[in-house]
Amino acid sequence: MEDAEILAELLPVSVQIEHFLSGATNGRALLEALYDHVLEEPVPERLTSLLRR
Repeated sequence: MEDAEILAELLPVSVQIEHFLSGATNGRALLEALYDHVLEEPVPERLTSLLRR
């Protein structure tokens, strides 16, 4: 992880949004701040079976 990415993780989400929109960052830390918790959720069995078809 680069220093800029580490610093971005420490910034409030509103500041991360500003940096992403201005082109100062690539938005990776912002996406992780917004959606990282979703990765911890299990995939529902119904969706898993649908994707296996």
